[in-house]
Amino acid sequence: MKKGKDSIDATEKGRDMALGTNYADVYLSFRGADTSSVFVEFLCHSLSDAGICFFKDNEELPRGEEIGQELLRAINRARIYIPIFSRSYAYSARCLRELAAMVENNEKSDDGKTIIPIFYDVERRDVWLITSQYGNALLQHEEIYMFEEVRAWRHALKKVGSLRGWDTRSSSTSHIVREVTGIVVKLKFPKKDEAKEGIDKQVEDMMDLLDLEVSDVRIVGIWGKGGVGKTTLAKVIYEQISSQFDSCSFLADIETTVKQLGGFQLLQSKLMCDILNREYEVDQVAKGVDFLKGILRNMKVLIVLDAVEVQSHLHKIVGEKLDWFGDGSRIIITTSVKSVLPEFISQGLAHAYGINVMNNDQALELFRKHALRKNLPIPDFDEIAIGIINSVNGIPLLVEVIGSLLSRKVVEEWTALKELILQSGPHIEMILMASYKELTKEQGEILLDIACLPADVDCRIVSFMWHDLNIAPSDGVDALHAMSLVKIGNDNELVMHRLLREFGQQIIRKEEDLYPGTRGRLCNLDLA
Repeated sequence: MKKGKDSIDATEKGRDMALGTNYADVYLSFRGADTSSVFVEFLCHSLSDAGICFFKDNEELPRGEEIGQELLRAINRARIYIPIFSRSYAYSARCLRELAAMVENNEKSDDGKTIIPIFYDVERRDVWLITSQYGNALLQHEEIYMFEEVRAWRHALKKVGSLRGWDTRSSSTSHIVREVTGIVVKLKFPKKDEAKEGIDKQVEDMMDLLDLEVSDVRIVGIWGKGGVGKTTLAKVIYEQISSQFDSCSFLADIETTVKQLGGFQLLQSKLMCDILNREYEVDQVAKGVDFLKGILRNMKVLIVLDAVEVQSHLHKIVGEKLDWFGDGSRIIITTSVKSVLPEFISQGLAHAYGINVMNNDQALELFRKHALRKNLPIPDFDEIAIGIINSVNGIPLLVEVIGSLLSRKVVEEWTALKELILQSGPHIEMILMASYKELTKEQGEILLDIACLPADVDCRIVSFMWHDLNIAPSDGVDALHAMSLVKIGNDNELVMHRLLREFGQQIIRKEEDLYPGTRGRLCNLDLA
């Protein structure tokens, strides 16, 4: 994501659309001058992914000017407030007026409205006015504004400063965003099933095929072309049913892993670590198979094998007759190759579930979430959106990436991008390249590094690599997440779709052809 004018324009566009809405679940208050745009965008992206409508406005008020009626209506109608306290937050009369309005609404609502503070590069005691950080700001305001108003600001700061919140200096950005989004979702959807929106019917169909009440051992394969949501469905099922098994393991992006040197040993080692809940390293595939047979036979396990494209690879992990596993075990695989499953199906050991692209309504809803950062109908927008969706055949990955790209553009630029996308059609590389070109040099380097890393590597570990290269990992990874190029899992794992991983590796190969010997990345692309 490029900084500068594009970021300002994108903010303006988001503000204009927010002012035109009738309702928002969440009101964000922050000082744009010193709050990282990446942090705010990451939070907004996470909220919109969860189906949360939000209002954000970072315009400065001229000295002495009151908050406009549009802002007051947005505050009054919101149920959840997220003030992001930064070093200069208290120097902004607009921010303090917003905060005072939030506190007033909260106190009148009998706990019907919630304030969730985030302390961005300040301490809680600064907000409590114990230090001079905010104290000096209030002293300056007393020379300009009415005493009663400044007293209300003091009260608001002290009250919100005493609430439970998150400190960006003691927790990672991804952790804070995940936690805050989770709280907002629970507040808005207290009785909502946690199955991801839009795939409830698929989850129901899969549960019928898994039939957990039966004590046999079976495979259920999820089949479909790349980018249609196979892995997402597998993860939702895994999260829902994992507690019903003795041990569980999710092996991500198998085809990428097996192409690495010692790839099968890595997969077997990961499987053993998950099943035994301790470190275990396999040095030979044959030994790994023998060990798997020995420990799995008496266990009821759930194993997800993501992106299996070759039948022999499946044999090396689960055998040919499923006789390695204890009664009631279930193996879920995702694949885009029909020939992986027939042998197991003919033996009565497997079922296949075909997953199709989203229908137009689902695709439009997903596109709107990413492009407009809200789930509200905008008639003038639908024509462009439907044309793009049809052009990419409704593939969720492309819908998300294009929507995220458009969210950073002003409306005038949408037409040009629309024409590019319509010309590209479902040509994945051209669409991904358009997003890649929006990245800064540092963000692009991080993207290419992730394309070479093992699937689902821990973000906290690999971030040290980027520190050594003088690249800010939080700005880089969070920006990639906001552009739907990577995702961050519940256990801080970096998740990159296989199509994006292949795209990144193609770029690296081209760079190597142009500049031999300068690649310097820790992946063997000759094997990949």
